[in-house]
Amino acid sequence: MLDPGAKSARPATVWIAQDGSHHLVRASIDLGSGSIQLTQSKWNEPVNVD
Repeated sequence: MLDPGAKSARPATVWIAQDGSHHLVRASIDLGSGSIQLTQSKWNEPVNVD
């Protein structure tokens, strides 16, 4: 999902907005040794990624 070079599939759970927009609201990815939690909001607003 987040790593195109991954050697195997990882369990993930995603939450989609219920307002009909189909926006991804949250994602949780199990990496085995930890996890990634991603929460999104304020769609169509600029963001900075450091």
